[in-house]
Amino acid sequence: LRCYEEWWLPELASRGYEATAISLRGTHESTVDNKRVEKVKISDHVKDVRAFLKECETSAEVFLAAHSFGGPIAMELLRLQEDNCLAGVCCLCSVPPSGNTAMTMRTIRKSWQTALLITRGFALKTAAYSNNDARQLFFAKDKSISEQKMNKYVSWFQQNSISSLDLRDFQKNLPSRFADTNGKAKFIHDSSPPRLVLGAANDPIVDSIAIEETATFLAVEPQILQGLPHDIMLASDWIKALDALDAWINLCLSSRHASSQQETHDDHHQENSSSSQTSSSSSLNTDSNDNSTSSSSSSSSS
Repeated sequence: LRCYEEWWLPELASRGYEATAISLRGTHESTVDNKRVEKVKISDHVKDVRAFLKECETSAEVFLAAHSFGGPIAMELLRLQEDNCLAGVCCLCSVPPSGNTAMTMRTIRKSWQTALLITRGFALKTAAYSNNDARQLFFAKDKSISEQKMNKYVSWFQQNSISSLDLRDFQKNLPSRFADTNGKAKFIHDSSPPRLVLGAANDPIVDSIAIEETATFLAVEPQILQGLPHDIMLASDWIKALDALDAWINLCLSSRHASSQQETHDDHHQENSSSSQTSSSSSLNTDSNDNSTSSSSSSSSS
């Protein structure tokens, strides 16, 4: 929630978007029945986002940006797309459809120090208390972010770490269970909302292989943003990620507008064609009932 509020929401508003950061149960100050939630499931967060989408105006074109573990939420929403108003979905540094197990094993083989940092940062939640661990994990050791800023960001991470994600449940319900033999989601088809998959070149948590897996699952080509860490919303160069998202949204809107214009043109052409053939049918009717019948069938086919 707060990661979007710092830079992205004000910038998106300045560009004419009505942008909202969704507070999911167990994160920030969200509660259930005025009580803190100790453990939440991905399915709980899917319900939260679906509830938000139902509040959106049906005429609005809603684009969803999902970061890290938000990625699997977005994947499930795409699977359930028949009852939401999504105009597009963007996965940012997303946990891949196969979960984080294979990703973690790759990290261990590549660097046990990084693997230890990730384990310490998430399992022991040191990234929610230690500026140093948070800087290494989320900002790729970016020294341009001041200690004052880090103090603020880590306090936000601490608020979001009070509740834990039920990883055992997540592993039992991975999005990859809906993948075909090529790794593509079976629920993705031509009428699915547009998808964008963004990764960060300096992300120690979600590697390029994971980003490629997500892109294959969603049937798109991935974009890897150079120089950016895992938390692309708070990074020093956050504007690069937002520019990529903004460009994609505008491309989607332009494509939808062009498609709508083409459909309108085709409808007008069909009406004019039907009107012309009906006139022809009327004139032929005075000469032969057989021609009239044939022209009426042709007109109906048009």
